[in-house]
Amino acid sequence: MRVLKLIWRTARPYRCQVAAAVLLLTLATLLEVVAFPVMVGGTFIALDPSSVVSSGGPARGGGVEGAFIQRQLDRVPRLRSLTTRLSSDLKTKAGRGKWLFIFAFGGLLIYAIKCLCTWGYLYLNQYVSQHVMKDLRAALYGRMLQLPLSFYESRQTGELMSRMTNDVALVQNLVSVQLADAIVAAVTIGAGLSVLLLIKWQLTVLALMMVPLVSWVIGSAGQKTGRITRRIQQRVAAMNARLQERISTINIVQCFTREQYEQEKFDEINRETVAANLQAARVAAPLQPMVEFIGVLGMIFGIGFAGWYVIYSHLSIPRLVVYFTIVQKVGTQFSKIGRIYLAIQQGIAAGSRVTEVLDREPEVRDLPGASELPAVQGRLALHGVSFRYAESEHVLRDINLVVEPGEIMALVGPSGAGKTSMTKLIPRFYDPSEGWIEIDGHNIREVTLLSLRSQIGLVPQETVLFSGNIRDNIAYGKLDATQSEIEQAAKAANAHDFILSLPKGYETAVGERGMKLSGGQRQRIAIARTVLKNPRLLILDEATSSLDTESEMQVQEALDRLMAGRTTVVIAHRLSTVRNATRIVVLSDGRITEMGSHAELMQQGGLYRRLYEMQFREDERPAARGLSA
Repeated sequence: MRVLKLIWRTARPYRCQVAAAVLLLTLATLLEVVAFPVMVGGTFIALDPSSVVSSGGPARGGGVEGAFIQRQLDRVPRLRSLTTRLSSDLKTKAGRGKWLFIFAFGGLLIYAIKCLCTWGYLYLNQYVSQHVMKDLRAALYGRMLQLPLSFYESRQTGELMSRMTNDVALVQNLVSVQLADAIVAAVTIGAGLSVLLLIKWQLTVLALMMVPLVSWVIGSAGQKTGRITRRIQQRVAAMNARLQERISTINIVQCFTREQYEQEKFDEINRETVAANLQAARVAAPLQPMVEFIGVLGMIFGIGFAGWYVIYSHLSIPRLVVYFTIVQKVGTQFSKIGRIYLAIQQGIAAGSRVTEVLDREPEVRDLPGASELPAVQGRLALHGVSFRYAESEHVLRDINLVVEPGEIMALVGPSGAGKTSMTKLIPRFYDPSEGWIEIDGHNIREVTLLSLRSQIGLVPQETVLFSGNIRDNIAYGKLDATQSEIEQAAKAANAHDFILSLPKGYETAVGERGMKLSGGQRQRIAIARTVLKNPRLLILDEATSSLDTESEMQVQEALDRLMAGRTTVVIAHRLSTVRNATRIVVLSDGRITEMGSHAELMQQGGLYRRLYEMQFREDERPAARGLSA
């Protein structure tokens, strides 16, 4: 039901088109199921005048049904007059020829109108389904943009992509095909059975005896299909996730010569996907033949009894023709019910995976009444901050720290000390488990995320650029930036010269994740992007540790320009950053154990000195050479 509610909620803006489409579809179905068979029966009346219901009473073979139909006709003066005229005209060959032409032309006209209705419905159906899927994809993407890092850290990118593509495609099929087929089947069966009961209720009741058996078969298969479809979509998501992950790291796969290993792993997932699909096929394959067989069984009995009624003058030939024309159309829809129901179950199962994302509320969001954070100077304060991921142990414990405007604070500590976790709390990628954080005296939980993050710049250690050109990547820091502003930002980041040396300059494509550029070039473009944003508070997961000496010097010079006058929190990996820091904070087991300048901490002879001797001493020589140069 959640999936159907989601579809209806998404389709509400197009309810007028939905109503028109349903009306046209219903009209087209009624014309095909009721009106057209009546015209076909009329041609046989013209060929067999003895079967006409006269104005004086039921015709030969009319029986109880004929008398009932005649009474209904007699209630409408125009219809009573028409039947009287028909009865009179059919006594002559000319009259029979005229009515034969009328019925034939009427059948053609009815089918032409039916085709026009179908054309209108098909267009409106596509209009609604395409717009619904557009809105659904937009809502899903919008929700993904709002969800916190914790959501993505527990899921693979390929799995989320599968929800955006494969699952949404099944929901689209549900909207555009299966629900429409369900309406056609419902109208056909409902209208058809109503007419069949009027023509010969005994035969119709006999046919309906098969319905409980058909319903049981379809319901049993549908429940299994829903469960299997979820497994299929999970297998497909796993396959997409592995593809995305391995393709994006193909250099590692090839360097370690793991092509055969990856092929075997992929084949294993591929086989599991095929096995799940075959399991669904084993459920679905016998369903349609079984339903068709049950339907044919009912039809055979119906034909036998109908023949008996005709032989013993209880049913006229024209009414028999109308009856079996409608039976054929109703039977066709009955045979489709199994396929339609299974497809609907598949769409609902896939839709439930979409609603899992749409219904998830982000843990980090604006509080009711959150205010805009005004332009800040950059004073950062952490008051009794503790933090842990989900149900894990605390990674930060009782952190109390103040960073003054313009100060450069370096975070140092062993792996797992909590350095990265602390920097994730400042832009509210996560909220502290205990305590609070202030910027210029404003509790960051009480201001809007947009106003908070718009004043924070982030340069990660692993720089990622978006596919596109260099200009667009720099302009990501300020979407309405002019070319002059972009070039000024590039100059500040030591990127302008190398950009101009490229064949297309600022229009040069960077490739996926910027792979067409070197590491140092990517870093400088990322710095230019942050320069253009012009934040008051910077978070740097220092990005020079993996660069060669020349690139490091250029990037470090750009970083020095970027940090000037801005409050900066740096996760330090290089000696040069530590020396440039106003203050160094040493973390161990989630606690602040030491704090001070480089010289002060070296004199204390504690953890910082040991880390320095282990990690930074080897870096001192290239840093010194860079400074002397």
